[in-house]
Amino acid sequence: MAKAAEAPVFLFIHFPGCPWCDEFRDVQCRDEAVIKAAESYVLLTLDWRKAPKSLQENPNEGWPIFDILDADGRKIDGWKGMEPAGTVAEFLAKRDRRPDWEGLGEGARRLEEAEAAEEMSRRLGLY
Repeated sequence: MAKAAEAPVFLFIHFPGCPWCDEFRDVQCRDEAVIKAAESYVLLTLDWRKAPKSLQENPNEGWPIFDILDADGRKIDGWKGMEPAGTVAEFLAKRDRRPDWEGLGEGARRLEEAEAAEEMSRRLGLY
């Protein structure tokens, strides 16, 4: 599905009984900003108990887990733990506009540089 659409995948990995997972599913997934920001993604949810063994063998430092995958299924970004709906929406919107999918660390630095350059261009009247 993602391959055919050449769209990134927003993968929500949850654990039954996790209150933060329930909060994300029941509240934040209904937030208008999150819905709009997620429009260009293929959205998938996965019960951790049904996840591949390779995922289950890796220690988890928090629930829920959010992964961004490229159209071929390779992990390109993500985070663990709960974030406010506004933060999730902002991350998805900005992540979708990035020209590269190299991961949050390097990508975040590049995004900050691009935003600083955009702000400077605005101040100079070039944008």
